Amino acid sequence: MNQMNHQLDHEGQLDASLFDDLQALDGTTRKLIHSLTYEWVTRHLHFDEALRRVIGYIDDDLPGQLIPIIGESRTGKSALLHFILRYLNSVARQSGRKIGGVLIELSVSQNGQFDAYDLYYKALAQMGAALISQKIPYPPMELGAPSRKDLAAKGRLRGLEYAFKQAALNERFTLLIDDVNTQVGTLSANALRRFAEILKYTTNNCVLTVVVAGCPELTVLTSQTDQLVARREQVELHVYRLGEEQAICDFLGELEKIVCGWCQPGTLSGHPEEIMFLSFGRVGLIVSWTARVIGQESRAGNSQFKWNTWKDFASSRHCALQTSSSVSFSDVTGEPGGDAKSVDEDHRRTRAPRGLPGERKPRNRPLHPHGQ
Repeated sequence: MNQMNHQLDHEGQLDASLFDDLQALDGTTRKLIHSLTYEWVTRHLHFDEALRRVIGYIDDDLPGQLIPIIGESRTGKSALLHFILRYLNSVARQSGRKIGGVLIELSVSQNGQFDAYDLYYKALAQMGAALISQKIPYPPMELGAPSRKDLAAKGRLRGLEYAFKQAALNERFTLLIDDVNTQVGTLSANALRRFAEILKYTTNNCVLTVVVAGCPELTVLTSQTDQLVARREQVELHVYRLGEEQAICDFLGELEKIVCGWCQPGTLSGHPEEIMFLSFGRVGLIVSWTARVIGQESRAGNSQFKWNTWKDFASSRHCALQTSSSVSFSDVTGEPGGDAKSVDEDHRRTRAPRGLPGERKPRNRPLHPHGQ
């Protein structure tokens, strides 16, 4: 309470003297940080490889394709989808079509049920299509009839489903869905199977290519039925792994050039193994942490950051991520200076007891006996 009273003046305003030694970011530094966090994350070894593979599958134009993009958090999956979207729309415009791709992110499910209305509504809205507001009526039922509210909801869903199918048949496009792993983590087992059937129905009846992106648990969804397994072409967006120290060293060297004097050569590129360990090999973490350090040093009136400054910042984040359910431990280096090792699921459970955030989620399993 005393500290709060010290920070607030008699009018309840923050004491300006608290910020006397804090400098605002200049325009050049702010632009650099924005460029790092929104553009530069795509410049790593595995991004171009994954991009070429996905575009190649889409270009094959096989009917009813399902293309899962699997990658850990902060590996650039969302950036990859935006690159694909821009490419598809560019190709479409060259051929006289309005759109080549539609990118959506589904909402977290409610009550463990998949919301198909959300899928169709967002896709149609991104296409700029006219949304069907009228309901498709259901025949009356005498015994055990649903309520008017339930009938109205089903009618609206049927209307949107019909509108989506018509739009897909009239305008060929690729449907891109981001962060699908959130659905896997929140849906019940039956709802997950229903979502898989909707994906199968959508690819079949609308003759669409559907690209879904998410963390490794996404395979729980795409393995629900034999048909999905047979039609999928899975692409992995890898983290930097064992044996790729030279590649990440080259990446860090390029990063040092991009930050334009904010660190001496070798500040980052001289510690590839340690950086790979701290960041779990994820380029998104490396880039965003570098941007954070630049912002902190700039506000403190410094013009450069040292290796120890970057390492201290990254170490605190690394410790927090060790118990996160959004980060798994695979194909990354062990402790710097020690033997390289990968940390498997059993090792995670010894460090984080069952039920704590350190245990990777979700626990859903494929319902189909052959959908492994």
